[in-house]
Amino acid sequence: MLVRSRTWSPSLVLAVLAIVLSSAFPVTTALAASSGPEIEGVAGSDASLFLRGNPGPWVGFGGILIGAPAIASVPSTTQPETPGTPFVVVNGTDHNLWTFNQQQGWTHLTASDYCIDNPAAVITSAHAAGAFVLTVACQGIDHALWFAQTQVGDLLTPLPLTWQSLGGLMVNGPAVAAVDPVHRTVNDELTFFVNGIDGHVWTRTLSTGWSQMPWECIGHPAAAATLSTLIPATGQVTVFACQGIDHTLWFSHNFGNGWIDTQSLGGLLVDGPGVAVGPTTATFFVEGVDRAGWHRTITHGGNVFDWTSDGGILQFGTGAAALLFRSDNP
Repeated sequence: MLVRSRTWSPSLVLAVLAIVLSSAFPVTTALAASSGPEIEGVAGSDASLFLRGNPGPWVGFGGILIGAPAIASVPSTTQPETPGTPFVVVNGTDHNLWTFNQQQGWTHLTASDYCIDNPAAVITSAHAAGAFVLTVACQGIDHALWFAQTQVGDLLTPLPLTWQSLGGLMVNGPAVAAVDPVHRTVNDELTFFVNGIDGHVWTRTLSTGWSQMPWECIGHPAAAATLSTLIPATGQVTVFACQGIDHTLWFSHNFGNGWIDTQSLGGLLVDGPGVAVGPTTATFFVEGVDRAGWHRTITHGGNVFDWTSDGGILQFGTGAAALLFRSDNP
């Protein structure tokens, strides 16, 4: 995977991450300051990894990707709380998942795996002693859904991940997010989203079987969740997004009491989107037909902002995450 990547020294990786994160903190005057930092990840025209804070410039990290990257938010343990930091997972040309950190640079995420298309990654609360769990997932060579988990520690790789199959047949890489995390167990809340061979999105948890959704999508789906004091009664929201069969951006949200009907936010997409969900807003990142990155933000109260170009030359769609405060992490 890394035949064209740079060799990153620990100080250089830390410096580049600082650039990305510092650019993520400013927000437009139209949005609340508590919207939280967002980070977008893509494969550039040369298939290498690029990250940007929203707003902010693109920063290159090298590598050779065969799908959009996945980004999880690693909760901060500091007091007072600070936003999370990005944990990036990519699928390399060797069909292995890779990541990087300031101590090691680029390394295999786990000893061995075989993935097709983009991976998915999320860090959720284990609801016990303040622990958090990293879950990664991908489409296996058999086109079934595969996943692996480990408790979040120092995240030095390779990680002690054991891959397990959840079955199914999929045509793109998956998405994963916590759904209704306040009222469910970890195995019930952790929800996987895939495009089935029938053109519909299918979902399942670790404790339930596959369920067909009415959504029809093209390219990889996206999903993310947050806890939010702005959501009446439940205090939580999960957002799903995909490229619809009309090639516009479609989304649905779940405030802890079921999915609403999907709605189109327009645009013209190439492959699947990424979504960053914070306690006040959800921002959708897409690859447009001009191959540039674009994003559009909505508030959880229903206000919709205009499409904004992020520039760049992309491929494989996008990945994204909100870098959540620990208390907002579901």
